Amino acid sequence: MDEGIGMEKTTRDAPTAARDTEASQEPTRDVVRQRLTGQFASAYLTLVSIIQGVTLSTLAARIEATYSGFRVADWLLTAATFLTILSLWHEYVMQALAYIWLPTFFDSLVPFAFVVTDLFLVHLVSHNIRAWLLAYGGFYLVGVAAWYLQNRQIRTADAESRRIDRVLSPHDRFRLIFLMVCTVLSLAAAGFYPMLRLGQMQLAVAIGIFVVPCLHGTDCLRTRGSGGVVSQDENAPWTTMATPSIKKPTTIATAILFSSKIFRRSSCGCSASNSQ
Repeated sequence: MDEGIGMEKTTRDAPTAARDTEASQEPTRDVVRQRLTGQFASAYLTLVSIIQGVTLSTLAARIEATYSGFRVADWLLTAATFLTILSLWHEYVMQALAYIWLPTFFDSLVPFAFVVTDLFLVHLVSHNIRAWLLAYGGFYLVGVAAWYLQNRQIRTADAESRRIDRVLSPHDRFRLIFLMVCTVLSLAAAGFYPMLRLGQMQLAVAIGIFVVPCLHGTDCLRTRGSGGVVSQDENAPWTTMATPSIKKPTTIATAILFSSKIFRRSSCGCSASNSQ
């Protein structure tokens, strides 16, 4: 009988001991960090996919409502807007897959800032090019802020993310130059639109605008594609980093030179007409 009482007492004390053990094992800072960063890629990609899906649906509705009055320049702006949305989504996919860091409020703020500029681009495809250029400059201005946030967050990332960042640092620095140049050119074109008489050459301006996201997308695929980061050697581990072919980012440089030539020709034409 004493043995039965002892076994019953032990059975009653077991759940209490388990609860005491769980209470004493509070989650440490590393456990919380691991849980948050473990869901970073999936949560970030879900957020960006929803936002870009909203933008694409708005673009489709805009085209359906106004396509009957589209000129060639309007179609080029529409295509440039679509490629801009696609390039942005690709950048976020590669960022979420390559890096892991502890997300902050600004990691949620920047994608929503992008969607605001994207919606302006979508709304202005059938209006004047000057307003579209102003929104385009705002888009790249948000891109500069996103670049700064990414590089600041890399400091809190894991060792593998920092290693990837060191490999991609040449392309990353040139990407900042590209973002800043596109911001300045877009805002300058919008500000000096009447002075440069860009309204008289809207087709040429639209072609230049269309080329920029095309070349940017090509550069992203070439420098961050399968042959740019991960080694293709079957005998090497999948994490082996190969030297990326980004020493000469010619496509982005070509885009910058092409844009500068367009505005230089525009200014020359404006000067010639004023002299006459």
